Amino acid sequence: MFGNGAHAAGGIRRVLALALACVGAIGLATGCGGGVSSSSGESSPGVSKDAITIGGSYTLSGPLSVLGVFGPASKAYFESVNAKGGVDGHRIKFVYYDDAGDPSKVLQNTRRLVEQDNAFGIYSTVGNTVSASILDYVNQQRVPQLLAVAGGSEFGKTAAHPWTTPFYVGNATEGAVDGRFILSKQPNAKIGVLATNDDAGQSYVRGLEGALAGSGATIVAKQTYELTDATVDSQIAKLRASGADTVAILALAKFSSLGLKRIHELGWKPTIVLSLSASSRDASLRPVGFENVQGVYSAFFAKDPSDPQWANDPALKRYRDTLAQYGRSLDPNDAFTLLAYMNAQVLVSTLDESSALTRAAVNDAAHNLSLPTVDGLLPGISIKTGPGDPWPIETLQVVQFRGDQWVPVGDPVSYEGKTPN
Repeated sequence: MFGNGAHAAGGIRRVLALALACVGAIGLATGCGGGVSSSSGESSPGVSKDAITIGGSYTLSGPLSVLGVFGPASKAYFESVNAKGGVDGHRIKFVYYDDAGDPSKVLQNTRRLVEQDNAFGIYSTVGNTVSASILDYVNQQRVPQLLAVAGGSEFGKTAAHPWTTPFYVGNATEGAVDGRFILSKQPNAKIGVLATNDDAGQSYVRGLEGALAGSGATIVAKQTYELTDATVDSQIAKLRASGADTVAILALAKFSSLGLKRIHELGWKPTIVLSLSASSRDASLRPVGFENVQGVYSAFFAKDPSDPQWANDPALKRYRDTLAQYGRSLDPNDAFTLLAYMNAQVLVSTLDESSALTRAAVNDAAHNLSLPTVDGLLPGISIKTGPGDPWPIETLQVVQFRGDQWVPVGDPVSYEGKTPN
């Protein structure tokens, strides 16, 4: 999507912006020279004549190292962009470090990136806890925290964190969409919830409760898990004992798979609704056995690259071709790899749309995006941010697992501009 034409358009916008600035500065000796500059004429941190330095911190080691794919997968896309001339002639220099999933290490890495590596911005931290660990620092330093993969309500508070933008659906929106769908099927549902013990899980439950308000459906039990838990057997047992006939799971793929397996082992047959992060065909469902998860529901904004229905999809062909050339060690069927690739596309588009390669201008562009699609999004879902609404994705497609693939159920559900707090 973001080929030479898009980069050229971005360049034209910056040339026009610089020209207008120069017209207003006739008679001044400085401010209209070559290179990228801020409105004050000072060089923007992390930007040289031919490069822009983007920083990241990822879980490259430890028990959650599956999330570390965001570093190399994003790098693969950036390298493909660099091969075509970069962003307005600027090569993306992507510097990232391992944090092993430790929030304190994330903050340490971020300080190093900003204060030693002179990073222009911090890109796509993954998860609510690690992303929240640098909120105060980057906002105090006025360094853009771009496209954090976090759906907790904290990341929607633009007034409190004006230099932070998420790239995910709000967990509260997930909860609201799931709640509306559950009501459409079972108006008097008794719902048990398994969720992460963090802002993401709390946000999901708030969205679910909001959708259920005034209805005959109730949440009869809530259970949480920690990332260090070996199983979720006890949580599933308590949900079953509550009398729940419906189970909603907001979890990472590993814990979703553990929960689904235990539900099957118990012979329990509730209606099951999975969050996006819990619904990977290969990572969540396959370990349980496709025959044991027939009929479960979820709500997506992205295509599942492991799903055979997308085998000939042109957008995913471009994705696979890019990985074949620049990311050969990566698994193209991994949903996190595709999500990272999508994030990288949006970052490049954000840089293209910016009036100048300054921190303030790029941050402003990130808060005012309008992209009809990027490679990997489902049909009918777009990316849009605006003043006071930093959530780029507020539409989800309900799906049901049938056979060996996810099948759409009804039309996409939009909460555009209405993500619950």
